Amino acid sequence: MNGADRVGDAGVGPGVSGRERSPDCALLERAIEAAGFGILALDRGSGGIAYLNAAGTEMLRVVSDLLGKDATAVFAGTVLAESREMTAAAATGGLSLSLGELVVGYSLYPTETELWVFFRDVTERHRQSSIAEALRLSDALLGVFTSLRHDLGNSVNAAKTSLDVLRRGLGRHDEKAILRYVGRALEALARMEALLGTLRDYGFAETRLVRPVPVGEVVESVVLDRGRGLADGGMTLDVDVEEGAVEVLADPASLEDALGDLVSRAASRGSGQANPGVLVRVETRRDTVAIHVSSRGRQDGAPEPTAEENDLRLLVVRRLVSQMDATFEVEGGVATVTLRRARGAD
Repeated sequence: MNGADRVGDAGVGPGVSGRERSPDCALLERAIEAAGFGILALDRGSGGIAYLNAAGTEMLRVVSDLLGKDATAVFAGTVLAESREMTAAAATGGLSLSLGELVVGYSLYPTETELWVFFRDVTERHRQSSIAEALRLSDALLGVFTSLRHDLGNSVNAAKTSLDVLRRGLGRHDEKAILRYVGRALEALARMEALLGTLRDYGFAETRLVRPVPVGEVVESVVLDRGRGLADGGMTLDVDVEEGAVEVLADPASLEDALGDLVSRAASRGSGQANPGVLVRVETRRDTVAIHVSSRGRQDGAPEPTAEENDLRLLVVRRLVSQMDATFEVEGGVATVTLRRARGAD
């Protein structure tokens, strides 16, 4: 191997070693090349090219023409840096690297002396994945804005109506009527305030720390946080926890936010009904723990509330729950968060 076939400041030359291969190896090489894979072998000591097959040579030549520089040097330098701490036989797959307009997907297979790299052009697949992710994000944002328009619009209209009636009747309303209209306007503003608080939980960049946490502690925190507000509004908050000491895998803050949003939603649904209240029931299963939240006091035959696509609280809860590798569903007016039990739980 000469000095031109070495990774360094001058880059890697296009040389291919002339090592002899057995008939079986040659057959395997042709099969891999027919599948569109490039094969690159680098000397882990010197950084030189030990082998580069024809498919790999052509692929990197095309990229070099697009970049106006030696793509082989860029690629080889990257994979050598990634493999520096890898031990022999410690294979790594599912990697990708953007080389100009081309995206190369590759896997690394180090031996004691060489680094074998199997790579192929995954540009189209990568582009399709990016488009799909962009569409999912667009749909999620559309759902959020639709919910905002729906929830904020209802609250604004309620406040405007109450204040307009109050304004037109000034001098004629008695004290009870004035307090009633002012109270309705304040309730509408409180709903908007709660909605803005819910948006805080929809942060895209916030990192969740999932760890074992006693489910009873989280539920107790939610009760303390939301119970007084419900009591002030004439509602009850009933809690039924089978085993509070059981640990679930969750981010405590995220789980509290999710359950708090579900309690607020259930309270809104039950408002105005006879004996209104919210029920939180924690069911312990073999491998999971299910937390059910529902409103109490709804009249039989009352229509089901708006679906999830128009309910910002449910969109936020679903996002929070998904980040904890848990599940969420709403059926028959009951919202259920199902979390995995921590390892070692009885």
